Amino acid sequence: MRQLSNGTEVWHAHRAGSIVPPLRFRNGLVLFHGAGDAPVFLFFEIFANACCRRQFSVPPPGDTIVDIGANIGVFTLDCAARFPSVRIEAYEPNPRAFDILQENIAANHLENRVRAYAEAVGRVPGVLDLWGGGNSIMATAYPHATEATGPPAACAMVDLRTVVARAGGRAGVVKIDAEGAEADIVEGGRDSVRSVAQFVGEYHEDRVPDVVARCWSLFEQSGFAFSLSCSRRCGPLFQARRID
Repeated sequence: MRQLSNGTEVWHAHRAGSIVPPLRFRNGLVLFHGAGDAPVFLFFEIFANACCRRQFSVPPPGDTIVDIGANIGVFTLDCAARFPSVRIEAYEPNPRAFDILQENIAANHLENRVRAYAEAVGRVPGVLDLWGGGNSIMATAYPHATEATGPPAACAMVDLRTVVARAGGRAGVVKIDAEGAEADIVEGGRDSVRSVAQFVGEYHEDRVPDVVARCWSLFEQSGFAFSLSCSRRCGPLFQARRID
């Protein structure tokens, strides 16, 4: 209620299992969403509980935040509102989620600060097979057996080297929520990792059992302090901060 001007309407719709209206924030932001999205879950995760934001220090003016796995743009909108002098590069391969991401960028007049790419980020440039499932936040290249039904979507994919180059050769924060591709992303871009000051994101050992060990090894070899956290509200998160 403190953050949403239509909080009562949103909560009643969510509890009733009916269509949730766009989330309208008291600071002027609006979050549009579609069928198969999880706007109330994302609101609590990103805005109310600040799960990712609590993992990194405030980037300096003029810096760039990269949002890998942007979905419909919740983390992007949160950063845009809280860090008005920072640019944001958002990557989302799911076509339906990307369309809503673009809608949210336009609705909040962020075109001059946010660039969105309809691409996955992975080990090497190419094409990624993406299984969408019924919920857009669960789209993954590492599906469980119950999720690998029907043909996957073929999505364009770039590597971390390309991401950093597009951001001007360096980034203050890279957030990764890629449903199992965390280690692929940092291993494939190992020569660009030190161009990033801080990494934060979710890790998914249920999809890729050795993902934490691989990330830990790469970041420590690259001169980062690496740590994990897990809580009921925020789930499994990792943080890597460059030690200079």
